[in-house]
Amino acid sequence: MLETNLEYIYILISIFLIITPIVLRIRLGIKYFFLSVGVIIATVITTYLFLSWKLSNYTSKLFEYEDKHLVVQRFIGEIEKNVINLTKLARLYVATENSKYLESYFKVLDIRNGYLPTPENYSKRYWNSSIDELEKTDQSNSLPIRYRIERLPFDEFEKSKLLESEKNLEKLIDVHLEAFNSLKGIFKTKKGYFIHKESNREFATKILHSNKYIDLMTSVINPINDAVVHFNKRIENQIRRHRDKIEKYNRYISRLALFQFLFLIFLSISIRIKILRPANQLVRAIKNLRKNINDDTPVNINIKDEIGLVASEFVKLRNRLQEEIKEKREQYRVLEDYIKLVDENVITSSTDVNGYITKVSQAFIDISGYSKSELISRKHGILRSPNMSDEFYIDLWKTISNGKVWRGEIENIRKDGTPYWVRATIYPNFNDEGNIIGYTSIRVDITTEKMYEKLLDFAGENERALQQYIKLVDENVISSHIDLEGNIVSVSKALIDISGYSEDELIGQKNQIASSNLSQSEYNHILHHLMHHRTWRGEIRNMKKDGSPYWTKVVLYQNLNKYGEIVGYTSIGIDITDKKRIEELSIKDDLTKLYNRRYFQVEIVRAIREIKETDQYITLALIDIDYFHLFNSEYGHIHGDNIIKVIGNVLKMKSDGKKSIPFRLNGEEFAIIYISKNGAEILDFFKDVKSGIDNLKIENRKSDISDYITVSIGVYATKWFKNISDDEIYRQANALLVKAKEEGRNRIISNIKQ
Repeated sequence: MLETNLEYIYILISIFLIITPIVLRIRLGIKYFFLSVGVIIATVITTYLFLSWKLSNYTSKLFEYEDKHLVVQRFIGEIEKNVINLTKLARLYVATENSKYLESYFKVLDIRNGYLPTPENYSKRYWNSSIDELEKTDQSNSLPIRYRIERLPFDEFEKSKLLESEKNLEKLIDVHLEAFNSLKGIFKTKKGYFIHKESNREFATKILHSNKYIDLMTSVINPINDAVVHFNKRIENQIRRHRDKIEKYNRYISRLALFQFLFLIFLSISIRIKILRPANQLVRAIKNLRKNINDDTPVNINIKDEIGLVASEFVKLRNRLQEEIKEKREQYRVLEDYIKLVDENVITSSTDVNGYITKVSQAFIDISGYSKSELISRKHGILRSPNMSDEFYIDLWKTISNGKVWRGEIENIRKDGTPYWVRATIYPNFNDEGNIIGYTSIRVDITTEKMYEKLLDFAGENERALQQYIKLVDENVISSHIDLEGNIVSVSKALIDISGYSEDELIGQKNQIASSNLSQSEYNHILHHLMHHRTWRGEIRNMKKDGSPYWTKVVLYQNLNKYGEIVGYTSIGIDITDKKRIEELSIKDDLTKLYNRRYFQVEIVRAIREIKETDQYITLALIDIDYFHLFNSEYGHIHGDNIIKVIGNVLKMKSDGKKSIPFRLNGEEFAIIYISKNGAEILDFFKDVKSGIDNLKIENRKSDISDYITVSIGVYATKWFKNISDDEIYRQANALLVKAKEEGRNRIISNIKQ
């Protein structure tokens, strides 16, 4: 039963290993791919261990049977030799009456009965072995023959035959003893008595060569032979059966090894295709990015697993990184200007832990009158004023050396000997272990302040100047304060002036960005940006009270309380309406007020990015006025310009500015970029556009196809694909427009299946 089940298990494992390549070729994630591989390998190893265990069992049993066979053969040989030796020694003694043969006889008998150990190579000895040689014994086996028969692996039949042989041997030994006694003149009567007579060798010889003696010999040897034949047949059957099992399990293991080898080949190929190849491509992209931060080589990894996800995230991260680097470079330029401004205007210096100067700002150099080389590696004592006491500096040094910040006012002496006053903040610098490694000081020149301390009457004047500054900011900076719900709590006069609303109309209302050109999702994005303690900058289009638009460049930042919690937001902006008007003029056509070709190039690239993330169609329609050059010749260019304006108005009226955007590319050629998820909707839209133009009923006597102005339209729609580009989309739409003209004009030709 077990063997039959094992056959079924082997067949199932074979089928499992055969279908494994099919299973692994499914686009599993790497996690499940290796989980499947692990299950397969565990199954193979378990099967291999099971087969090895079975093979080991059968092999050990085979060795056991072979050992039994060898032991029994030796034992049988021993008892046969024993019988033969007894017979030969008995006959030799009777024939020669040499006492050494008699001694050897009883020696052999003692070995048989277990009184003496078996001699070395006993089965190969002959009857003429000397007693000295019989003394060289093997001490490992000194048990009686009967007891050894019980211990050896004989079945009942074999034991009975061997015991029968032993019983008959006792009768044979009695005959030997009778012959030995006759040589000594001792004879046994029929009644069982022993009598003494003269030695009779002839009688002894006759006994040992009689038919009765031969029959007894036969009765001793034949059962042994029967037992040997039966034992050999039984053991050989068991050995043959176990060898068959061993050969069978060897075949199983060989086939399993072959399957495992084929599986490993497939696994290595799968890992190379599924993991190594895309991983190498991703590594190359990372190296390219490391060499050139502006590298935008496409990463063509389309598999939807962990590596595909990493590749997708890498592309997003690279794009975002490049955008942020561009922004950071701009910020860095601003920061450099700021650092330069600080260096030139803020008096700063750094020292090591012993007080030797390691760094100074330009403002420090300017106010002290010393050069940088004269200050570096010197102590601040070079600037010390005799008016400052030793106790002052002792207290200063004690404070900062204990890891505390020192604040105070110090009088210093310039290189030319003139004094100046600074308000200083000195704080220690610590390393990662918390040890002081130096000190940094920030100073503010208060020489003038010190001079003005004696002129208290100037205080009122300073207060008025401050109030004038606040008034100036309020009148010229567009600002507002907003609470956490987005309600305005205060506004500047500049905001009131530009918006046209009064302060009462603004206070308590939602911030103006809610009614701007921003969508709700963009507005939520700004709030999310601010809530995570980040400043937001951007340009916002707002509406005045009279409905006219105005643009502001805005900075939004959080207002925090003393616990660091956000309690509101502040908006500061500048009016950029004139700048936006200039920008608008640069991207719009003067005649039709539609977007021009320059903005078309920008917008089509943006639309391609949009459909990649939203799985929509991008549609480009190229629209051309039929026979327009002939129309100009007939009616004049002024009338032709009016026709272009009218058709531009139709396109503008049919488009919503978001889902569909119209453009005038040049001359009589127009374009519309349309984003949609539905192909039928796209065709309906452009049919409506053409109907709107046809319904104008503008006369055209030079047209060969109609009495009125007509247009030809080429419409190309596509979803995002790998090598999509604005040039390719334009080329396809232009080919459809050419086809519309070749087929007779006044029609729409598209690649959309109806």
